[in-house]
Amino acid sequence: MSSLDAAAAHRRGRRHRRRWGEGGSTVVRWNVEMLGWAICAVGIGVLGVHLATAVFPVETSADAAQGIIWTSMAVPIALAFVRSRPRGLLRIRTIDIVYGVVFGIVLRLVQGAAAGVGDGAAPWPTTFTTDGGLPPAFIVDAVAGSLITPAVEELLFRGVVLVSAFAVLRRSVGDVAADRRGRPVDGAVRRRS
Repeated sequence: MSSLDAAAAHRRGRRHRRRWGEGGSTVVRWNVEMLGWAICAVGIGVLGVHLATAVFPVETSADAAQGIIWTSMAVPIALAFVRSRPRGLLRIRTIDIVYGVVFGIVLRLVQGAAAGVGDGAAPWPTTFTTDGGLPPAFIVDAVAGSLITPAVEELLFRGVVLVSAFAVLRRSVGDVAADRRGRPVDGAVRRRS
C-alpha cells in the first residue's frame, strides 16, 4: 500500500494494517529471546543428529536423525506462532512456488552432474532398486524430502529467524531498517535531500 493509499484509508476512518516488514504489533513478541530459542534449538538438533547416528542401529539412524532435526526446528516455530502470527508472513504467491520448483530441479541436475564427473556417468535420475522396482519406502522418503523438510526449514529460517532478526535490528537501528523505500513506519513520505 502506498503512502497516498495509507493516508486516504486513514482519512476514511480505516486503519492501515501494517505487514510484518513494516513493524507493528504482530512482530513485537518476536524478539531477541525468540531468536535465541531458534538458534539454540537448531544447535541441539545438530547435536542430537550426531548422537542418533552413534546410538541407533544403522537401519533406523537416518529416520531417527531426521525426526530429531524436524522436532528441533518445529519447537521454535510452534513457540513463535503461539506468541503471535506476523501479518502477511504466510502469504504464498504462485511465483514463489514456480521459483522453488525450477530452482529445485536445476540444483538437482547440477548436483547429479557434479557427482558423475569422476565416474563418467551422472547418477540422476535413478533410485535405489533391489529387484528393478522402487524401494517400499520411496513414497514416504520422497514426500519427506520434497515437502516436509523444505516447509519446516522455510518456516524456521525465513520465518522465525528472519522476522526475529528484523524485529531486533529494527528496534536498535530504527526506521532505516523498517522500509527500503526510505519511509518511516507511520507511512508518511520522508523528504530526500
